Amino acid sequence: KAESPSVPREVFMAEMANVMYDAARLYGPDKLANDKRVEFFATRAMDTLKDVPESKETKDLRAKIQKLLKK
Repeated sequence: KAESPSVPREVFMAEMANVMYDAARLYGPDKLANDKRVEFFATRAMDTLKDVPESKETKDLRAKIQKLLKK
C-alpha cells in the first residue's frame, strides 16, 4: 500500500495564499473587475499568511497582496 504524500503545513499554507492571490488578481480591474471579490480573496490570502513563518517568498507575496488591495 502506498503512503500518502506529506507536505509541511507552512508550505501548504503559503501555496494556498498564493492561489488566493491569483484568484484575487483574476477579479482585478484588468480582467473581471469585481472589487468585492478582489478584497475577499486578498484578505483571505493575508489571513492565511499570518501563521506562516517569514521567508523571502512570503514577504514578496505579502507585498503583492498589499499592492493589490491598494488599487
